[in-house]
Amino acid sequence: MKGLKKEAMLKLQSIRPTTFGQAARIQGVTPADLAVVSVVLKKGGVEEAKAE
Repeated sequence: MKGLKKEAMLKLQSIRPTTFGQAARIQGVTPADLAVVSVVLKKGGVEEAKAE
């Protein structure tokens, strides 16, 4: 995903939180990272982001 820090992407991939609350409590994942994930999900999900 564009705009997401590499550290945050790695941690989200390894931990795979099921809610934004869980994701927010992961050390190294910032509110800005969560905003990027939220926008991607609202636009059509992760599969669309991988195609970019």
